[in-house]
Amino acid sequence: MNQLFYYAGIKELIFPLFLILLIIAMAQCSNNNELKTGKEIYQAYCVNCHGVDGRLSTNAAIDLSRSRLPMDGRLEIIKNGRVTMMGFDGVISKDQIDSVARYTLELQK
Repeated sequence: MNQLFYYAGIKELIFPLFLILLIIAMAQCSNNNELKTGKEIYQAYCVNCHGVDGRLSTNAAIDLSRSRLPMDGRLEIIKNGRVTMMGFDGVISKDQIDSVARYTLELQK
């Protein structure tokens, strides 16, 4: 019975811990406008779940090296989020969203 409460307690901590890690990662980028290239933006926001090469797939992240999602789908997900991924509309500019979406296409090569 004690194990049941232990596992329930861990489950309740996972999402808040994820949010804290996300906030810390975002705080490392003091000025989002300094991030110019898709690669820079990807490294600042996406590497923790997708990995440097797009293959990490942590926190239900899709393996970007295998994704065949078209550009408009990538833009939609980056802008609005999906499953455990937050949306970046209002966090980074429209041009930055476009730039990181184009960069994710390069991870297929």
